[in-house]
Amino acid sequence: MGQTALPPLDQIDPVEAWRPWEPTAQDPWGLKWAGHLYRRACFGASPAELTAAVTRGLPATLDLLFQGPPDADAIEKMLVAVGGRAAARANAFELRAWWLYAMLNSGRPIHEKMTLFWHNHFATSIAKVQRTEWMFNQNKLIRKHALGKFGPFLHEMSKDAAMIVWLDNNSNVKAHPNENYAREVMELFSLGVGHYTEKDIREAARAFTGWHTNGGEFDFNARFHDDGDKTVLGKSGPFNGDDVLDVLLKRDDCAEFLTRKLYRVFVSEREAPPAKLLAPLSDEFRNTDYDIAGIVRRILTSRHFFSDHAYRQRIKSPVEYVLGAVRTVYD
Repeated sequence: MGQTALPPLDQIDPVEAWRPWEPTAQDPWGLKWAGHLYRRACFGASPAELTAAVTRGLPATLDLLFQGPPDADAIEKMLVAVGGRAAARANAFELRAWWLYAMLNSGRPIHEKMTLFWHNHFATSIAKVQRTEWMFNQNKLIRKHALGKFGPFLHEMSKDAAMIVWLDNNSNVKAHPNENYAREVMELFSLGVGHYTEKDIREAARAFTGWHTNGGEFDFNARFHDDGDKTVLGKSGPFNGDDVLDVLLKRDDCAEFLTRKLYRVFVSEREAPPAKLLAPLSDEFRNTDYDIAGIVRRILTSRHFFSDHAYRQRIKSPVEYVLGAVRTVYD
């Protein structure tokens, strides 16, 4: 017998979709939904972990996944210390192996999943950066903000040494503005295609002139900075890079762009959700000053998440697939 067709996403009531899910006798909190939660929010779980989650219940399980066990802080501190030693040896393979180990053994699996999510979102690579310590420092920066507020995260990432090298901002100077970072911060990091113009990019690039790195630290080089007036997305002034980022963060497009990406990683990649369905999430995200942990928890407790629209509706990435296979047999 074929699978019952699901109602189109544009026919779903957005308010009802994001209300908290309540188990029923017909649809209980059991191994099916515990496995679904662990696959999406983490990297899978062993049978013993799933059985314990069913006994514990959904609210307490989510608390554990977000907060970790009592020794979670000590585990994180140990993992970061080990990662620092791996980075100092300038061995990219060893640093990658460390990160895989951290994803498997961290006490806060949702934090690890979001660290991977934001690494993919900001998309840099050792292949061009060529500095293991700078890539490790970026990983620490992502860890710091993975479940925090997106605004401070975007500001700090814009001054990260690996990011500056990756998008050539060391060559962004008043006489010859380099548009790479201005373009990517709009297209990939905050707004998405179609929500800015080429003129916005050119003007924003001027604001980021002089944002350089020296020895792995952010270095604002005032003599290469264009301190003249710029106009970005209808706002004008003698903007610097931080001013431009604030303009982006105040756009409604930003909240929708980010919640759409979170929808894809936590709910489904089968079809693109209409803006109407995302509106309650986007509004909450913006109104909570881009509280990442809050919006992730809202998704993971929703009726839409615990529905056939989400169940088995996403293909794991290679990293998720391998880690998930290991987690199923982990003791």
